[in-house]
Amino acid sequence: MTQPVGRRVVTERRQRPFRIGVWLAVAGVAATVLGSVLLIGHQAVQVLAAEDRTSIPDPLRFEASDGAYAVLLLPPALGDTIAGDAVAQLTCDVELANGSTTVLRGSRQGQSLETSAGESVGSFEAVAGPTTVRCDFIGSPDTLGYFVAVAPQRKSVEVVGLIAVVGGILAVLAGAGLIYVGLRGRAVIQPITPGQT
Repeated sequence: MTQPVGRRVVTERRQRPFRIGVWLAVAGVAATVLGSVLLIGHQAVQVLAAEDRTSIPDPLRFEASDGAYAVLLLPPALGDTIAGDAVAQLTCDVELANGSTTVLRGSRQGQSLETSAGESVGSFEAVAGPTTVRCDFIGSPDTLGYFVAVAPQRKSVEVVGLIAVVGGILAVLAGAGLIYVGLRGRAVIQPITPGQT
């Protein structure tokens, strides 16, 4: 007489989602690091390639070319800093070569990129010719040690950097989800033969 075959439920690890998750997480970390390096490096290059820089509230005059320029608040040269967000308190008046003016307010920009090289205040479209930028803090008379710089803006590098950072973070999250699915496994019913535990 044959003995009845029993069954048992075991957890089977899912190797494929686990491996894909690991690769996705690694690629996500690499993309995030690359994007961060692009953003930080881009800001540092902007500061190094600046048309000019000046202490606040002195005017900054330069010969502009047609195109976009970024205004950057540089880290304070001295230890003393303005209370609160310095960029949010900064307003810059830009006089273009054609006689028109533009006002930049650090508190009203879509996004402010802050690195050790500086923090963006805003950007403007220049007309070829002499251009003047005057910046000052609203409601804060102490501007000692603060400088602004004006540099040509290269949006493509910023866009690629931001896409890499956001895409990298999403890839890490997706990878973590797949790793969890792989480790959690799935329930599989297996027959138990006599003598098997």
